[in-house]
Amino acid sequence: MKKTILLLLFCLLASLPRLSAQDYKTALGLRIGPYYGVTLKHFFDEKKAVEAILVTRRGGVGITGLYEIHTTAFQVPRLKAFGGIGGHVNVFRYNNSRYWYWGDGRRGILVGDDSRMHIGLDMILGIEYTLVDLPFNFGIDWKPAINLIGDQGLSGDQVAVSLRFVFGQ
Repeated sequence: MKKTILLLLFCLLASLPRLSAQDYKTALGLRIGPYYGVTLKHFFDEKKAVEAILVTRRGGVGITGLYEIHTTAFQVPRLKAFGGIGGHVNVFRYNNSRYWYWGDGRRGILVGDDSRMHIGLDMILGIEYTLVDLPFNFGIDWKPAINLIGDQGLSGDQVAVSLRFVFGQ
Protein backbone atom coordinates (compact mmCIF):
# COMPACT_ATOMS: atom_id res chain seq x y z
CA MET A 1 0.00 0.00 0.00
CA LYS A 2 2.76 2.44 0.95
CA LYS A 3 4.71 1.66 -2.22
CA THR A 4 1.59 2.30 -4.31
CA ILE A 5 1.02 5.67 -2.64
CA LEU A 6 4.67 6.64 -3.14
CA LEU A 7 4.52 5.67 -6.81
CA LEU A 8 1.27 7.57 -7.42
CA LEU A 9 2.61 10.67 -5.68
CA PHE A 10 5.85 10.53 -7.68
CA CYS A 11 3.87 10.24 -10.94
CA LEU A 12 1.68 13.18 -9.91
CA LEU A 13 4.69 15.32 -9.07
CA ALA A 14 6.46 14.39 -12.30
CA SER A 15 3.41 15.39 -14.39
CA LEU A 16 2.87 18.82 -12.81
CA PRO A 17 3.85 21.93 -14.77
CA ARG A 18 7.25 23.43 -14.09
CA LEU A 19 6.54 27.12 -13.65
CA SER A 20 8.29 29.87 -11.72
CA ALA A 21 8.79 29.44 -8.00
CA GLN A 22 6.71 31.26 -5.47
CA ASP A 23 6.88 30.00 -1.91
CA TYR A 24 3.95 29.94 0.45
CA LYS A 25 3.91 31.38 3.93
CA THR A 26 1.55 29.02 5.82
CA ALA A 27 -0.27 25.79 4.95
CA LEU A 28 -2.82 23.71 6.86
CA GLY A 29 -4.02 20.25 5.92
CA LEU A 30 -4.29 16.51 6.45
CA ARG A 31 -1.53 14.01 7.10
CA ILE A 32 -2.31 10.40 6.19
CA GLY A 33 -0.17 7.46 7.27
CA PRO A 34 0.02 5.04 10.20
CA TYR A 35 -0.52 8.12 12.35
CA TYR A 36 -3.17 10.31 10.72
CA GLY A 37 -4.12 13.83 11.65
CA VAL A 38 -3.56 17.51 10.92
CA THR A 39 -0.40 19.32 9.82
CA LEU A 40 0.35 23.05 9.99
CA LYS A 41 3.53 24.42 8.37
CA HIS A 42 4.75 28.02 8.61
CA PHE A 43 7.79 29.52 6.85
CA PHE A 44 9.96 32.21 8.45
CA ASP A 45 11.90 32.75 5.24
CA GLU A 46 12.46 30.92 1.95
CA LYS A 47 14.24 27.97 3.58
CA LYS A 48 13.28 27.79 7.27
CA ALA A 49 9.94 26.50 8.52
CA VAL A 50 8.26 25.04 11.58
CA GLU A 51 5.67 22.31 11.38
CA ALA A 52 3.18 21.17 14.00
CA ILE A 53 1.54 17.78 13.59
CA LEU A 54 -1.45 16.64 15.65
CA VAL A 55 -2.15 12.91 15.24
CA THR A 56 -4.51 10.26 16.51
CA ARG A 57 -3.66 6.61 16.99
CA ARG A 58 -4.52 3.82 19.40
CA GLY A 59 -7.37 5.78 20.97
CA GLY A 60 -5.10 8.69 21.89
CA VAL A 61 -3.41 11.81 20.57
CA GLY A 62 0.10 13.02 19.89
CA ILE A 63 1.65 16.35 19.04
CA THR A 64 4.95 16.84 17.23
CA GLY A 65 6.86 20.07 16.66
CA LEU A 66 9.54 20.21 13.95
CA TYR A 67 12.10 22.74 12.71
CA GLU A 68 12.75 22.20 8.99
CA ILE A 69 15.17 23.38 6.32
CA HIS A 70 13.83 23.39 2.72
CA THR A 71 15.69 23.55 -0.58
CA THR A 72 14.72 23.27 -4.24
CA ALA A 73 14.79 19.63 -5.36
CA PHE A 74 16.11 18.44 -8.72
CA GLN A 75 16.19 22.06 -9.98
CA VAL A 76 12.38 21.98 -10.30
CA PRO A 77 10.69 25.20 -9.17
CA ARG A 78 8.13 24.68 -6.38
CA LEU A 79 9.44 21.17 -5.67
CA LYS A 80 11.15 21.24 -2.28
CA ALA A 81 13.17 18.65 -0.41
CA PHE A 82 13.34 19.14 3.33
CA GLY A 83 14.76 17.75 6.51
CA GLY A 84 14.37 18.65 10.13
CA ILE A 85 14.36 17.75 13.80
CA GLY A 86 11.95 18.18 16.67
CA GLY A 87 10.12 16.44 19.45
CA HIS A 88 6.85 14.79 20.38
CA VAL A 89 4.50 14.13 23.28
CA ASN A 90 2.02 11.29 22.80
CA VAL A 91 -0.71 9.94 25.03
CA PHE A 92 -1.86 6.61 23.57
CA ARG A 93 -4.12 3.89 24.84
CA TYR A 94 -2.60 0.46 25.47
CA ASN A 95 -5.32 -2.10 26.00
CA ASN A 96 -3.51 -5.44 25.76
CA SER A 97 -6.50 -7.31 24.38
CA ARG A 98 -7.13 -4.71 21.66
CA TYR A 99 -3.64 -3.81 20.41
CA TRP A 100 -0.69 -5.95 21.51
CA TYR A 101 0.91 -7.27 24.64
CA TRP A 102 3.30 -4.93 26.44
CA GLY A 103 4.66 -7.33 29.05
CA ASP A 104 3.95 -5.79 32.44
CA GLY A 105 1.55 -3.24 30.87
CA ARG A 106 3.22 -0.40 32.78
CA ARG A 107 5.57 1.07 30.17
CA GLY A 108 5.22 4.79 29.69
CA ILE A 109 4.02 7.41 32.13
CA LEU A 110 0.65 6.20 33.42
CA VAL A 111 -2.03 8.84 32.68
CA GLY A 112 -5.12 6.66 33.08
CA ASP A 113 -6.15 3.05 33.48
CA ASP A 114 -4.80 2.05 30.07
CA SER A 115 -3.17 5.22 28.65
CA ARG A 116 0.52 6.02 28.63
CA MET A 117 2.51 9.18 27.84
CA HIS A 118 5.65 9.07 25.71
CA ILE A 119 8.10 11.93 25.13
CA GLY A 120 10.83 11.83 22.52
CA LEU A 121 12.75 13.19 19.55
CA ASP A 122 11.78 13.19 15.88
CA MET A 123 13.51 13.59 12.54
CA ILE A 124 11.80 14.27 9.22
CA LEU A 125 12.90 13.86 5.60
CA GLY A 126 10.57 14.60 2.73
CA ILE A 127 9.63 16.24 -0.50
CA GLU A 128 6.70 18.53 -1.34
CA TYR A 129 5.24 20.36 -4.31
CA THR A 130 3.09 23.51 -4.26
CA LEU A 131 0.68 23.99 -7.14
CA VAL A 132 0.85 27.20 -9.16
CA ASP A 133 -2.79 27.96 -9.95
CA LEU A 134 -4.47 26.26 -7.00
CA PRO A 135 -3.71 26.93 -3.33
CA PHE A 136 -2.61 23.38 -2.51
CA ASN A 137 0.59 21.66 -1.45
CA PHE A 138 1.30 17.91 -1.65
CA GLY A 139 4.04 16.20 0.28
CA ILE A 140 5.41 12.85 1.30
CA ASP A 141 7.79 12.28 4.19
CA TRP A 142 9.39 9.81 6.52
CA LYS A 143 9.40 10.77 10.19
CA PRO A 144 11.29 8.35 12.44
CA ALA A 145 10.96 8.98 16.16
CA ILE A 146 12.60 7.76 19.33
CA ASN A 147 10.85 7.68 22.68
CA LEU A 148 13.17 8.83 25.45
CA ILE A 149 10.61 8.77 28.26
CA GLY A 150 8.05 6.00 28.37
CA ASP A 151 8.25 2.85 26.24
CA GLN A 152 11.74 3.73 25.09
CA GLY A 153 12.64 2.75 21.58
CA LEU A 154 12.73 3.69 17.91
CA SER A 155 9.68 3.99 15.66
CA GLY A 156 10.46 4.06 11.94
CA ASP A 157 7.01 3.34 10.51
CA GLN A 158 5.85 6.92 10.04
CA VAL A 159 5.72 7.42 6.28
CA ALA A 160 2.92 9.84 5.45
CA VAL A 161 1.32 11.82 2.65
CA SER A 162 0.18 15.38 3.35
CA LEU A 163 -2.32 17.53 1.48
CA ARG A 164 -2.36 21.15 2.65
CA PHE A 165 -4.31 24.29 1.80
CA VAL A 166 -1.85 27.14 1.20
CA PHE A 167 -2.23 30.62 2.70
CA GLY A 168 -0.15 33.62 1.61
CA GLN A 169 0.98 32.35 -1.77
